[in-house]
Amino acid sequence: MNVGFFMDQNNSNTIVMNKNLRPVTLAKNNIKNHTVYQFPITLKFLLILILSVCSQIAFSQVADTNSLTNRQKYYFEVSYYGYNLIKPGLKANFNFIFKQKPNEKKTNLLIANAHLGFSWYPHSHFAIFNYYQIAYRGIKSKNGKFFTIALGPGVYRSIYPKTYKVTDDGNVEKIYFPGSTYFSPALTFGSGKELNNKILKARFIDVVLMFLFDYNTNIVPLLSIEIGFKI
Repeated sequence: MNVGFFMDQNNSNTIVMNKNLRPVTLAKNNIKNHTVYQFPITLKFLLILILSVCSQIAFSQVADTNSLTNRQKYYFEVSYYGYNLIKPGLKANFNFIFKQKPNEKKTNLLIANAHLGFSWYPHSHFAIFNYYQIAYRGIKSKNGKFFTIALGPGVYRSIYPKTYKVTDDGNVEKIYFPGSTYFSPALTFGSGKELNNKILKARFIDVVLMFLFDYNTNIVPLLSIEIGFKI
């Protein structure tokens, strides 16, 4: 059995935490050797996802990014990132417009972006995540409203509170940086509106569906709501 566990300072029991954060209390005299299990990143899914993302780059229209200045090609976004909306977090992402095709009705964009953020699960743990996406965005010429769809690979890391393990010789040792790392591709659907503001250039709301691979040998979806601004 491979788990991490917490020492209960109020009594002589040990609280064992499994991968699903379900506590099991064991008597101190019955503790056996435990270690924290770290699942490896599933590389084969990464290769499949990369092939899927590459298909989005088949943007059949001619690029027109020469009309954009370097300052216009790069921009940042900051947002509130809530798992099920109520578990808080923050996220920032860097964006690069590498293809653009305007017409009378709307402007079509292909955007490469990188995301970095964290979320807090009260009374449980923190999580940090990093993912990269290729995004399509269509901006209406009439009112500046836009729709976004994006897909890309990522990494998700859970971070637990103070965690200890029992060594082979029966001693209790602290585990540094306890938690688990998962391969976590992310699929995003969003909408927003361009703003006539020098600082806040657009507002948006996204729905992000992240998949954690090798979570207790299963795939676990995480649905999050992201509300933010382009700066």
